[in-house]
Amino acid sequence: MEIVINVRTTGMNTITVIYMNGDVYPEDMQAFTTDLKRTVNEIDIRKVVLNMGKVNFLPSLALGQLVAFQKKIKKSGGSVKICSLTPNIDKVFKLTRFDTLFDMYGSEEEAIKAYGTF
Repeated sequence: MEIVINVRTTGMNTITVIYMNGDVYPEDMQAFTTDLKRTVNEIDIRKVVLNMGKVNFLPSLALGQLVAFQKKIKKSGGSVKICSLTPNIDKVFKLTRFDTLFDMYGSEEEAIKAYGTF
């Protein structure tokens, strides 16, 4: 599993797009958690779009880390929008009611436009 960060800036508005490229398996949890924490600590981010278009498997521990990530961003006055869920992950989010915890969008562009800055 690889996490790729792309920062998009227009004027004074910055949106950080984080791409989760691949499935997260239990043995990946240490690296996944480290990558999320590093992202929050190294970059001053307030507007985040988490693109999960290449993720078909997430263990429950990873869901917990996503909630912790969102809480940390919210604590600094920001928000997290999730987009491009694959059918498997969409089903997991609905079954666990995580779809009520996050702002969900069908595409990356929809999520970015929801910030009203692009």
